[in-house]
Amino acid sequence: YRWYGPYLPALTVVEDTLKRSDLDPRSRLQLVEAAGELNADADQRAQAAAYAAESIELARMLKDPSALGRALSRHALNGGKTLSNEAVSAAFEEALSLLRESGDRRGEVDTLMCLGSQYMIQDNSDAAGRVAHEMLDKSLEIGCLWLEARSLRYRANWSMDAGHMDQAEQDLKRAMENAQRIEKPMLSIEVNGALGTLYKDLGRLQESVERQEVGIQISREVGNRKIESILMGNLALVLQLQGKFEDAARMYRDTIKLDEARGNTIIGQIAMGNLGDLLLNVGQLEESIENLSKAIKKLDPVQPSMAGAFRGSLSWAQAQLGNFDMARELLEQGEAQLRGVWVVELGRLLCRRAQVEAAAGAIETAEVALAEARSIAATVGGNTDSDLGQMITEAERVLPA
Repeated sequence: YRWYGPYLPALTVVEDTLKRSDLDPRSRLQLVEAAGELNADADQRAQAAAYAAESIELARMLKDPSALGRALSRHALNGGKTLSNEAVSAAFEEALSLLRESGDRRGEVDTLMCLGSQYMIQDNSDAAGRVAHEMLDKSLEIGCLWLEARSLRYRANWSMDAGHMDQAEQDLKRAMENAQRIEKPMLSIEVNGALGTLYKDLGRLQESVERQEVGIQISREVGNRKIESILMGNLALVLQLQGKFEDAARMYRDTIKLDEARGNTIIGQIAMGNLGDLLLNVGQLEESIENLSKAIKKLDPVQPSMAGAFRGSLSWAQAQLGNFDMARELLEQGEAQLRGVWVVELGRLLCRRAQVEAAAGAIETAEVALAEARSIAATVGGNTDSDLGQMITEAERVLPA
């Protein structure tokens, strides 16, 4: 069940076994750990955190540092909404110390991935990159194809944010080879989605569509609604780049509805922001501003770089209404959230700056911003069909020939 889904029948098996009265503490710990992991996989975070808390108690009673390290890591991962970013990072560091002392290398790799993801949320790209390389090195030492593939996928995500697209594609293709060898659907879903995002950023739009559609199909087969909604939002973005605005808008709204049924998570907020960006492109300024503003407010505390990306679109919407001071303030805030963190979205924001400044009559400032965006595009290697490539073309239209 863990590898092939669906998760709820697996939970029933574990929870029924936990009702037995003859369980010794070690067996109960193993079952509680499994229940926590299954709830996390099913995106039932509160339940996962509760099981992790029980695992902490059992591990301390058994004086098992490896189990305690795993439990602390899972509690920090799933109880994140009740903890500050600093507290979450500290918990992962404590977990790593215990896992290293006990020689639990698999647990160490899992916790490194959690810590790296936390660094990315905090926009600490350098630290996330160091963790990415350490994860892969340790996975190769262990010789586990599953851990190696997960480490490759994580490093690829970091590489894409940093603009190292060739490295990202190499890592994802290696991860896909591993996923096919060990026949793990969940891993295949994640790698297909990541490849789809990479190809979107490179302008290889049809390849992106194909990867996202494969991932959606598998996620529906295993019943993972969370990943299905993520990939639907990603596919909608590619459809938007292909000029299929009605199809894209419909899929964004479907993604938002699916996410609402799951409890209004960050996935729906990103879809709302992307819908606002689409509405901006088709001239529906009032609805665009409403969607972008809501998304930014929700994303600022949990994913500031994504909020920064949407500030670029909102700035152009405000500029078209003549609100240039507000537009420039949004651009400054967005650039602070993106520079040194997410190179492709920084390039898009610079294109928005070029549009705003050109509309305000500051042509020289607009040209400087557009020149930096072109430099980023050249470094990334995307073509004119890519997200950034299309933004550069759009910005060039508002500048004098």
